[in-house]
Amino acid sequence: MNFQAETGKEPPASTSTRAESNLRGGGWKAFGFLLLLVLAALGLILYFWEDIGRRISQPLLDEERARCEARLASLRHKVPEPPQPAVGERPSEAARRWTELTGSYPQWPGDLLETANCTEVEEDFKALCHELDRRTYLQGRLPAGGSFSLFSGIARQLSAQPPLASGEMRFPEAVVANVFHLFRVVGKEPLELFQQIMAREQALIEPAAIVTHKYLMAQERCWKENAIAPRAALEEYAAFFLNTLGGQGYLRRRPPKVAALAGFYSLVILDGAVLEGRNPHGLDLRTHIAFYRDLIRSQEFLFKDRYLETLSNMEARWKDFSKPESEMRRP
Repeated sequence: MNFQAETGKEPPASTSTRAESNLRGGGWKAFGFLLLLVLAALGLILYFWEDIGRRISQPLLDEERARCEARLASLRHKVPEPPQPAVGERPSEAARRWTELTGSYPQWPGDLLETANCTEVEEDFKALCHELDRRTYLQGRLPAGGSFSLFSGIARQLSAQPPLASGEMRFPEAVVANVFHLFRVVGKEPLELFQQIMAREQALIEPAAIVTHKYLMAQERCWKENAIAPRAALEEYAAFFLNTLGGQGYLRRRPPKVAALAGFYSLVILDGAVLEGRNPHGLDLRTHIAFYRDLIRSQEFLFKDRYLETLSNMEARWKDFSKPESEMRRP
């Protein structure tokens, strides 16, 4: 019998059909609930992602930092055992402070004119620059490459444009040019920054002077193709600081420690040139030796006795300036 024909109604759905319909509806609800859970979980992960990422990556960062520090430490030469202090030469407090600032024990260079180890000299200079890069007052003011780039750039600029180191009084315009020479060549901002470093780093000035002098004196021998300051340029500036109004005036405006050390190393450079048979400006260093000896005596230096001994030996060689240069040369 046809149920639809007799009743005019659709036949009732079978039990299995209703079950399938209910199952499909329940499945969608379950899927929707699961989707909400997944989205909620993703939302929580995104919300706390920074903290989660930090917790996950921190051990890796610490491990990488440790590897980098170990690598940097391996690049530096080993710190030698501290030598026994000479009487009156190395006060313990000054030596301790020196070590804190530089990471190495204070040692007087064996030779102020030559260096035996190019790598060691470069590492010492870069370590000095790294120490300065940590200073708060220099943050955001140094060029790319830090204080190493600042000092190297200044050295290259000055070497490329040396001053008139003698005979300036014959030309009035030369006197004016020498007075403004450093400002004109280096520029206002780098020069002011360099001067501020010298003024603020009084505790570091003595080791910095030794390290910088050794680094500059090693340029031609160690880095011939890329020397930032040839020996001839160093001799020109040494004569400039000792023999011209502009150079002398510049040192007089610096802190006494800076002036004393700059004068001392200028004398070392020019005396070394004479020992090698050169005195391009014909300077008599005797009056300058006496002046800087007195200035050094008035300052607290770790190696004061060494400076004075060096100047005494120099003075003995220059006692009779009328001797031919060949008699003053190194044996």
